[in-house]
Amino acid sequence: MKRNLIDFLPDIFKTFEEFKEIMRVEQKQISELWEIIYGIINEALVDEATGEGLKRWENILNITVFDTDDVKVRRLRIQAKIIEDVPYTERVLNNILTGLCGENGFMSALNNEEYTLTIKVALTSKNLKDEVVAMCERIVPANIVLDIDLMYNTHGILRGYTHKQLRQFTHGQLRNEVLP
Repeated sequence: MKRNLIDFLPDIFKTFEEFKEIMRVEQKQISELWEIIYGIINEALVDEATGEGLKRWENILNITVFDTDDVKVRRLRIQAKIIEDVPYTERVLNNILTGLCGENGFMSALNNEEYTLTIKVALTSKNLKDEVVAMCERIVPANIVLDIDLMYNTHGILRGYTHKQLRQFTHGQLRNEVLP
């Protein structure tokens, strides 16, 4: 947002050359100050934070940062910690997973008879799998066995491709990578 100091003066002062010059000289410093203020405000918002803001949030929430984490993963980890709320229901867990992985970024199934919760994280969200595991270990009751894995490409998914299209990929890529 461009804020011109001259616009803050009463109209009568805008006509004087002295005031115009003072405002022109001070404009640069005031603009830099506004940029600093906007930067501080943005660092307080998880969705906008980049460096210091993320470090501060991670320190407040006792989150461990890994060298391989990019800004997106760090933000999602902070948001996951913030939105944790007890008591946890299956619907709340699915809402949290939707927030982390996206609408089609996971599949979950709770087997009440065997006390198991199976979560498959889509390949498009595979860098968030460790975060899903950590979050589930914190909020899923201890008597429920967790089975969290990636939702690998299966024959049913690959059925839509021709052999000629699939020939350009290795078996590992066909199983573990998101196909175009």
